[in-house]
Amino acid sequence: MKILIPTEGEDINCSISENFSKSDHFLLIDLKNDTWQVLKYKENNIEKFKNILENAIAQHVSAIIVKNIKPKLFLFVKELGLKIYQCEKCTAKEAEDQFKKNKLPILIDPH
Repeated sequence: MKILIPTEGEDINCSISENFSKSDHFLLIDLKNDTWQVLKYKENNIEKFKNILENAIAQHVSAIIVKNIKPKLFLFVKELGLKIYQCEKCTAKEAEDQFKKNKLPILIDPH
């Protein structure tokens, strides 16, 4: 299983970005192989999100972990079949650990 997390930097110990739509860095975490990689997206337009999510689907991501997500993006992500989990005060590593223990709430509406 793979998850995608928007972060404030390029490391597993970075905080989760305050807003998915404003993040330039995303960690792609492969839980099966216990590996992660940084994906960078600098453009600030609708194509950014299309590229992020198309890449996530191509990489077989099944869930994203966010602090917050805007309503339109929430609906788009849900339409793609991805689950959205929330971790409000976490680093990416803490979010990964909580996800593995099934301790993160799944979002049923945008925040």
